[in-house]
Amino acid sequence: MSGFRIGNNKNPAENDQRAMQYCWERKGSGQMRSKQSGFTLIELIVVLVLVAIVAAAMAPFIGSALTRSHEPIDNLGHATALSSQMAKIVSAYDDRSSCEELANWDIENDVPGFDPAHVTLLQQRLCYFAEEDDENFILVCSDEVDFDDDEEDPEVLQVRLEGSANPGESLTYYFYCEP
Repeated sequence: MSGFRIGNNKNPAENDQRAMQYCWERKGSGQMRSKQSGFTLIELIVVLVLVAIVAAAMAPFIGSALTRSHEPIDNLGHATALSSQMAKIVSAYDDRSSCEELANWDIENDVPGFDPAHVTLLQQRLCYFAEEDDENFILVCSDEVDFDDDEEDPEVLQVRLEGSANPGESLTYYFYCEP
């Protein structure tokens, strides 16, 4: 007969004792183990240490992201202020139609509600379109325009504003004028 057999069927208590002795000898420990689920204390400590190491490595990135999270909202506010000032210039443009009037237009003082504290008037110059080749034109701008010169008549006024809060952020608008 093959297989392993503990004890005989005559004395069940003796069979139980032999079975327990067999389990104890097979496990090699001084007591029998019962099946328990869960984690040991060492496993929990190891996991906590690993989580702490990862958190410490990520802290500088998370910290800088939190401290700089307001910047997109601030930039949107600055861009809105810049657009608002340009809209005031556009609404005041309707009174002027000739290029000579636009060349002498004092935007900072003549535009109602224009606030130089929020924006800086970078450029205010007249431009004309020059033929580059048969199909293309280029925009040529000059700060000084001689209206008595018959060479080229200006056709547009270029106004360029820069935001005071964000240097480098600018907005350019071209106004049509009649020569």
